[in-house]
Amino acid sequence: MRLTDCERIIMNIIWAADHDLALYEIVEVLNADGRYWRETAISAFLRRLRAKEVITRYRKKGVTFYRPIKENEDLK
Repeated sequence: MRLTDCERIIMNIIWAADHDLALYEIVEVLNADGRYWRETAISAFLRRLRAKEVITRYRKKGVTFYRPIKENEDLK
């Protein structure tokens, strides 16, 4: 399976995390380097990653969390 450059950037953040990430956490990490990623764009990439069955999501107390299903090594 092939990931786009943006999908891979987001997945590298998810893989590097020591816990499941909420959207706002992914946004914070992406925007920390001075670039501006809109939440809507990130949400679209997350939907595509779910469709590719690379990540899954669940809701807890009204917050959606994302976790990897496949590891980096599985996508090479």
